[in-house]
Amino acid sequence: MYINIQELVNYIVRNRSEEERAAFIRPFQDAFKAFEAQEPLKIDVEWKRRIFKMVLVEVKNLGDGTEKEIEGFFNLLFSHLYSLYASDGSDTKDYVNVFIQLLTDEPSTQKFLKYRILSNLFNATEHTSSIRPLVYSALVQISSANGDLDALQITRKNIEKWLSEWHIAPIEKASFLKTISGAYEAQSQPEIAYEYERLYVQTLPLTSPDVQQGAIDLITTALRLPSVFDFDPLFKLDAVISAKGHELFSLLQIFLSDGLLEFNAWIGSRSHILDNHSN
Repeated sequence: MYINIQELVNYIVRNRSEEERAAFIRPFQDAFKAFEAQEPLKIDVEWKRRIFKMVLVEVKNLGDGTEKEIEGFFNLLFSHLYSLYASDGSDTKDYVNVFIQLLTDEPSTQKFLKYRILSNLFNATEHTSSIRPLVYSALVQISSANGDLDALQITRKNIEKWLSEWHIAPIEKASFLKTISGAYEAQSQPEIAYEYERLYVQTLPLTSPDVQQGAIDLITTALRLPSVFDFDPLFKLDAVISAKGHELFSLLQIFLSDGLLEFNAWIGSRSHILDNHSN
């Protein structure tokens, strides 16, 4: 750890004046003098965590280095993080949120580097960890904001695999799916957004206060999209069936099993309903 921490410290101060470097490094030198004076068995995890925190509070941006150096710097930070803290611990989540905020606040000039750093953090995190969706949601949101969502090469197969691995509650899984659906909607890819919106509604617990609104929004999306011809999958969702008392449910039934005559009759008496759900 001693050598690795030195590498992190040297990277942070590499472009500072000699006087600033000396002042910055001094607390670490003092800490490591104490380190060298201790017997190995007496150097506990709490001491290592204190040193790690000393480094982390000084990480305020990507730093001044090549892309390879910057990526290596953060990979080393992630390695220390997971060697010192539990993969699902509250402290770990707090530190990960710090990393995410730092990368979100950075200018977009190095956006693909930020994607790689977040991807590295995602891959370094245990497959079952509740931190994985936190990291990937941030990656989705940042790439979507920059118009680069397709660069992630998201597949439904991967998403469903990850959801089956993560130790998180169904409501958290649903929230993750809603993030992906919203990102595709923002990228003007409504067909893919609809696919994940269906998964979102399917995953929502029926006890959730969002379940009826989610079902109605899904029905609205399905009726609005010209590419949707098969409405039968919606009737297999408990959330949609639970919304059968809603005014749009009868229109969905017409699209599923009736014809133009029934549709025109519905429009003739309830056209205002479509206006209410046009946005």
